[in-house]
Amino acid sequence: GALSSNNGPVDLLRACVRATPADAKSWLELGRWTESSLNDVDEARHAYARCLQVGGLSAKLASIAGARLIQASEDAKGLDELADDTPTNAWVSVAPQLLGAAFTPSSTYSPTRPWFRLLRRVALERPEVVAHAVVVACREAKRDKAALLEDGTTKPWFRGGAATRTLRAELALSGATTRALLAGSELLADELHTVATLPEDRWCLAL
Repeated sequence: GALSSNNGPVDLLRACVRATPADAKSWLELGRWTESSLNDVDEARHAYARCLQVGGLSAKLASIAGARLIQASEDAKGLDELADDTPTNAWVSVAPQLLGAAFTPSSTYSPTRPWFRLLRRVALERPEVVAHAVVVACREAKRDKAALLEDGTTKPWFRGGAATRTLRAELALSGATTRALLAGSELLADELHTVATLPEDRWCLAL
């Protein structure tokens, strides 16, 4: 078991989760206290994962905290439980944050990294949650590539573009229904771009 922390609330919460392991709120509070008071990120990750596994109203708050830890950490150690052993539906509300992690300056893209495995799992099981955002992200990365090459700020967008292209390809291969969802998102993006572009701007672009 965990060592005594000399921190009364943390020790009390540890005792609570040992006595009532199905109490999601206790797991959530244990994660919060160990992260903020003890700076013990490993125990916090485990506590948030257990909260998500138990479910309930506390799971949404645990998913927000867990997504933040996954996004901020360059150390994959200890993230596997959050990324692989938690219910997919628990992460649906934070799917945009997971996708946004691809474009942070500190992000390292690899198909094996925990944040991308989790994002892929959410995307493949609940494609309607991320399809439009993935289509838009791919378009933005492609459109801005030339400008980024000129100003030297390519790395985050290159990594983000690689991540979203990989995700889009996997979505397209996952079935006809998902391909139709992507096609609809492409059409919607085209229509929104048309509506948002002033007539004089369209005329200039056509020249």
